[in-house]
Amino acid sequence: MEKITLSQVRLAMEFFDIHGKPIPFSIGFDTCNRAKGTGGDYLEFEYCIKHVNLNAKRQAGAVPNFAQADTPKSAKNPNHWKNQTTNIAIMAKNELTDELVFTGHIHKIHYRLITKLNGKEIIWD
Repeated sequence: MEKITLSQVRLAMEFFDIHGKPIPFSIGFDTCNRAKGTGGDYLEFEYCIKHVNLNAKRQAGAVPNFAQADTPKSAKNPNHWKNQTTNIAIMAKNELTDELVFTGHIHKIHYRLITKLNGKEIIWD
């Protein structure tokens, strides 16, 4: 199995195509919430994008700005950068049009709990 570093994972989640749309990725991760005492499940999704990129449009080849990308627009600050978390939007492929559509599901994930991205195993850098 191919391997990818955690730094490369963060970049891969930020790619946009030539039309300015976010490029979806597949992801596998473990769930864990120490505060609630829940988790221990392994989840895998075939089509995901970062939630902040759901309605974003960027020029192809633009360098991502992680601090700006994780800045919340709501009153509650989730401190994504400090906590090393992000929200991913789960997408599904429309069989008729072959386009990706938002399912309405959002998962908060911790970068250190990601085990696979685009079929590649994560190695710690």
